[in-house]
Amino acid sequence: MALMLKVAEAEGYVAAISTVGIAEVRRTGQAANHLRRLRSRLTIIPATEIIADRAAELLEDAGLDGHENVVDALAPPRPARAAP
Repeated sequence: MALMLKVAEAEGYVAAISTVGIAEVRRTGQAANHLRRLRSRLTIIPATEIIADRAAELLEDAGLDGHENVVDALAPPRPARAAP
């Protein structure tokens, strides 16, 4: 994960995670400490109604079940480039 963040940053992307994704990847103990360090490098995107509507469209377009795929669909809907 740390390497993926470095590559994304080097290519000018903003590494982001949905607030819902944080709940999905909860951890305890040493893994929780590692996850907190990684999260400190991410932009946290709140799961707003607009994002939820876009996620629903993505699921519909892909013919996927929302229950099993909703967290992935709530990830930022398109890559964001960092401002120059």
